[in-house]
Amino acid sequence: MEVVGEVEGYFKIYSDASVLRLPHPTIPPSSHFKDGVACKDVVINPETGVWARIFNPETTAQKPPLLIHFHGGGFLAGSTAWVDYHTFFHNLCKTAGIIIVSVDYRLAPEHRLPAAYDDCTEAVEWMAKHAAERAESPEEWLSPSVVGFSRCFLAGESAGGNIVYHVGL
Repeated sequence: MEVVGEVEGYFKIYSDASVLRLPHPTIPPSSHFKDGVACKDVVINPETGVWARIFNPETTAQKPPLLIHFHGGGFLAGSTAWVDYHTFFHNLCKTAGIIIVSVDYRLAPEHRLPAAYDDCTEAVEWMAKHAAERAESPEEWLSPSVVGFSRCFLAGESAGGNIVYHVGL
């Protein structure tokens, strides 16, 4: 097999269309407040393995806004647990006093499009159920008594920005 594409330090694409994802440093969640922020991972869909990391500020205004994030990576790399994403959202959560939910969707080529769009749409619908208090076992960090769901924002970069567009439609 021949390497036909590469993003150094992240992944290699081979001539047979397979992808080698290179190891990337990650940070585990901590549900205890550390430097003004707690975070935890929640499973959105156990069948697909889609999950999200929730960042919760220690001090905040009543009912802070919600930022829903979809990571970049060309649809074939990336994770909200990566050091870069985790550190950025930890700092943004603390500084802005907002709740952040960063979605870890299924990656290509194992899961071809529209899997990423479907996963992220499902994640937004999952959060909407919490907002309407219809979830079977609501995530307490996303309780309508805690989060200002009327101020909900979608964000993403690169492939995540593309996902924002499609989920928004």
